[in-house]
Amino acid sequence: MKKPLILFLFMTLLFISQNTFAQDIEVVGKLTYNTFDLKQYVNGEEVSIYNDEVAAINFRNQAKEGKGYYFGLIYWFNNKWGIEGGFDRADSTYDGICPQETVDSLEFNADQEISTQELYGPYLGVVYSVNQTFKIKAGVLKYYVTQKDTFKYNGQTMQSSTTAKSEGEGALLGGELVYHITENLLLNTDLSYRIARLEVTKAPDYNAETKKYNPDKLVDYNEDYPGYFGKYESKMDGFRLGISLSYLF
Repeated sequence: MKKPLILFLFMTLLFISQNTFAQDIEVVGKLTYNTFDLKQYVNGEEVSIYNDEVAAINFRNQAKEGKGYYFGLIYWFNNKWGIEGGFDRADSTYDGICPQETVDSLEFNADQEISTQELYGPYLGVVYSVNQTFKIKAGVLKYYVTQKDTFKYNGQTMQSSTTAKSEGEGALLGGELVYHITENLLLNTDLSYRIARLEVTKAPDYNAETKKYNPDKLVDYNEDYPGYFGKYESKMDGFRLGISLSYLF
């Protein structure tokens, strides 16, 4: 999604009526701050993100939080229960020294790596309105992750491309609080806990003879992959804090 379209979407949601389409339909959408408990597994056993302990710590410290957004619709069956569906997205980014183990696996030199995990997917859940100011929400999601890496050497970009893709399932549980700034202007905040489990489906092309990766070419990651080392999964659990304004017409 292009940035101008995203900006237009949130400018629209900023002061949108909660009863725009029909009495029983509510438009929802928030900018979010997200945390991530990043862990990786091979055949069910946890493995380090990098063999280099310093690099692994630096990665976790930078990539443990990121921005995002979600938007959707709620259909209210009555004044208590509703069903919500929409789209959720959050990014996690590491920008630092390219670990030596990564350098050794590339076909070019690199001293800086910018790695972004883009977590996104559709969600569907239920909403319970405790009262006019507080709602409880729970939902399930189909999640996808696109990993984009930029490698630099002496400040020059050597390679910038999508280097891996994953998919899996997730869940969200939390609540939303509505505060009336004025009679019509509302401040909406919500806090949810996200569970996300994903399995790698695409990986960089691998040359078994040279033991080098080509990050500019993605291929299926399965038993036929030359560098296959087992079922490769990741966990991106964490909190999602959202905030938005809405206007009642």
